[in-house]
Amino acid sequence: GLPDELVNSDTFGNARFARNVYERVWSKAIARCPGVTLDKLVLTAEDIEAAAAEFGEPKSTAPKRAHIGF
Repeated sequence: GLPDELVNSDTFGNARFARNVYERVWSKAIARCPGVTLDKLVLTAEDIEAAAAEFGEPKSTAPKRAHIGF
């Protein structure tokens, strides 16, 4: 369910994206429950939604290319 703009951007890498999402979800859970050990920490839908909200529109660093052809 990722936006086409994100998937089609020049900077998108599926494995890297998955790792970033994974790390952000855990960081949201840890921030929500300070002092709780990792073996007792439970991820919630809110942790996932908060992490997903941090991903904005993709920013392409590649120069625009002219389309040539028919």
